[in-house]
Amino acid sequence: MSMRLYSKQIHSLTSDIVRTLTEEHDIIEIAEREPPTEEELKKRSAQASYGFDRYGEDNKEFMIAEFHQTISDVLRTYVKIDQELTQLARHDVERRKDDPSMIYSEKRRLAKQRNFGLNDDAPSWIVTQLIEQFYHTKSVGEVYAQDKEIYGVLIPLIRERMSTQQNLQQEVEQRIKRLEKSSETWEDLFFQVNQRLNDKYQLD
Repeated sequence: MSMRLYSKQIHSLTSDIVRTLTEEHDIIEIAEREPPTEEELKKRSAQASYGFDRYGEDNKEFMIAEFHQTISDVLRTYVKIDQELTQLARHDVERRKDDPSMIYSEKRRLAKQRNFGLNDDAPSWIVTQLIEQFYHTKSVGEVYAQDKEIYGVLIPLIRERMSTQQNLQQEVEQRIKRLEKSSETWEDLFFQVNQRLNDKYQLD
């Protein structure tokens, strides 16, 4: 299945991940800390989009905002790397004067070199990065689950969100249905048509 994460999905997916970890499954306990200084408040003013108007007066709300930012940063990193690999693959194919249909094959090769997850491997890659951040961010006080349980909770959620472009995928498949599905040629052409429709619908 073709799966991608789009920039416009990051905010809602971040909120869902935070709610899943802190409320529905009680896996993450938000840390406590002293109210931030005025300088810290200025640096984090962008977090106002999460609805917290008076940072520092409610320590818990401030730390939840910090946790939101940690999750969001991981998702934005994924989108950034995915876009960079697309551009690199396109550049390499053009430089070699290969057929444009080879772009996706080249992107897969580059992703493998970087141990980056594409399509079905994407949710697992994202969760791996999230777990690593849980043990480094100051916004997390305790983690009450093994990594295996966290994977089990988050992968289905992320997979569902990354598969919400089902109508787009069906439209792509309709345009290339004469090719044998799952063949390398089919995947390369799928990637090409998918990119054009992404631009058309302004999904990124």
